[in-house]
Amino acid sequence: MRTATPRFRRVLIIGSWTFFLSAAFNFGSISALGSLSLLPSLSVLLLVVAVGIIFDVVGTAAAAAREDPFCAMASQRIPGAREALRIVHGADAVASFCNDVIGDICGTLSGAVVATIVFQIASSGVRSSMGSLNAVLVALTAAITVGGKAWGKGIAIHNYVAVLMTVGRLVRFFEQTLRLGPVINLFSRRKRSGRKGKARNDTDSRRR
Repeated sequence: MRTATPRFRRVLIIGSWTFFLSAAFNFGSISALGSLSLLPSLSVLLLVVAVGIIFDVVGTAAAAAREDPFCAMASQRIPGAREALRIVHGADAVASFCNDVIGDICGTLSGAVVATIVFQIASSGVRSSMGSLNAVLVALTAAITVGGKAWGKGIAIHNYVAVLMTVGRLVRFFEQTLRLGPVINLFSRRKRSGRKGKARNDTDSRRR
C-alpha cells in the first residue's frame, strides 16, 4: 500500500499535466492557425512533429544512460555534467514526461493542425475530397513521426552521453540565466532507504 500511493499520485500528476498542457497547446495552436496561410501552417506541423521526435530522443537517452561517465565528468566539473547526472537519477520520470506527456501532446496537436490544414485547403477552392485529403496528410504525418522516432532512438541509445550532455548544458544555461534553481530535481527521486538503514544500524549498535 505504501508503494501504491506514490505511484497513484505520480500517475495523477502526469495525467493532470497532460490534460492542461494538451488543452492549452491545442487551443493556442487552433487560434493561431486561423490567421495563418497554408505554408506557415505546414511549417507549424513540421515543428510539432520535430518537437515530438526531439523529446523522444531525450527520454530514450535518459532511460538508456548509465551514471559512470557523467560521474566522471561531474568530478572534473565539466559544464552540464551535473545536470545530466540529475537527468539520469530521475530517468524514469524524465522518460515518462518526454516520451508520454510531450509525445502524446505532440501527437494530438499534430492531428489538430492537420485538420486545420485540410480545412484551409478545402476553403481555398481546391476540388478534392476532404476525407481522402485528411487520410493522406494523417498518414504522411504518422510516417514522418514514427520514422523520425525510430531513427532517433538508435541515436539516443548509442550516443546517450552526447545527447544528455547537450541537454545538461541547455538546462544549466536556463537555470543560470533565469535563476530557476535545479529544475531537473523535480523529476529525480532521492534514495533515502540507505540513510534510514544506516541510522537504524547506529541506534542498534548504541543500544547494544
